[in-house]
Amino acid sequence: MSSTTQYSRNVSWTLMRPLEHFYPSVSAVWHHTLVSAVSMTTGERADGGNPTACASKSTCPARCQCDTGEQHEEEASISCERAGLMSVPHDVPCDVRSMFLRGNALRMLPPGALPPLLFLRRLSLAHNNLTFIAPDAFQGVPALLWLSLSHNIDLGILHARALSGLQVLQTLILAACRLHDLPQRLFAPTHGLTHLHLWDNRLRRIPGALRILSRLTHLYLEDNAIEVVASSSLLGLENLTLLDLQDNYISVIHEEAFISCNKLTSLNLANNHLLSLPANAFHGLNQLQVLNLGGNQLLEVPQACLFGLVSLHTLHLEHNRVKEFPLAVYDALPLLHTLHLQGNWLSSLSPPNSITATALRTLYLFDNPWHCDC
Repeated sequence: MSSTTQYSRNVSWTLMRPLEHFYPSVSAVWHHTLVSAVSMTTGERADGGNPTACASKSTCPARCQCDTGEQHEEEASISCERAGLMSVPHDVPCDVRSMFLRGNALRMLPPGALPPLLFLRRLSLAHNNLTFIAPDAFQGVPALLWLSLSHNIDLGILHARALSGLQVLQTLILAACRLHDLPQRLFAPTHGLTHLHLWDNRLRRIPGALRILSRLTHLYLEDNAIEVVASSSLLGLENLTLLDLQDNYISVIHEEAFISCNKLTSLNLANNHLLSLPANAFHGLNQLQVLNLGGNQLLEVPQACLFGLVSLHTLHLEHNRVKEFPLAVYDALPLLHTLHLQGNWLSSLSPPNSITATALRTLYLFDNPWHCDC
């Protein structure tokens, strides 16, 4: 696993600001979900069933550790990791902000699986045995901002309404769940999503379900089985700044495939099966700063498609089959300061002059079959 992959998966848990800071229109959604959830905490269920309520502040479920946060002026949290739980505990303090149920034996999340926790912001259900998530499973957690369902390897298929009730969710981790595809309307309730982790699944294409996520800024699709980046694959993702597609099977990138993503600053296409690129593959990416094409099978520097990348400062071309590096590339990339050419088939290199490479500071050239005649 590359260091880039590890870095991209390192999720930062920061202290969340009030919801209205992120979504000015969230008040209406919050009011609706709050009224519904309050009725549940008072013992009234919308479906007419038995009441389901959270617990008092001093209560802590068996086999769990609770922290009120009062001693350190932090948010209340509960950890039930590797506790052998087969269902979500319901005797959870009502004011809890973070709940971690990682590494248990949960197999299903039925409707109303979670108690009404109006202030819950972070929830981890990673490394369980989940096979099915029912509609309304998350109806009791209307304020949830961060959700991890990663490493539920038997999940496979998601119900189209599996995420219903998560109107203000910002970060979703669905990594390592052996997902083959995503329902078209899966993200309809979570239109405010900004970070989506879908790495290490079995996706053969970029899911069309993503097109509704106009606020998405970070998309992680590495370690899948994607073969093509089509001209329609990324439509609707106009706020995307980071896209990670490394370690797939991509052999074809269509013309103007990334034109909808004109805010991209980082694009990772490393370790795919690219032999060549169309001249306008990266058309419109004038804010792109880092481009990784390492670990492919490129026979030459894709010179034509680099023109227009006026903000690019780091270019990875290592471990390809490049035999020469045209000086014109320096002209095309005026801000380039780091260039990776190691592990290619270069036997000679014309050095850039002070005019064509005023910004270049770091150049990697090792592991090439250099011809030395000096």
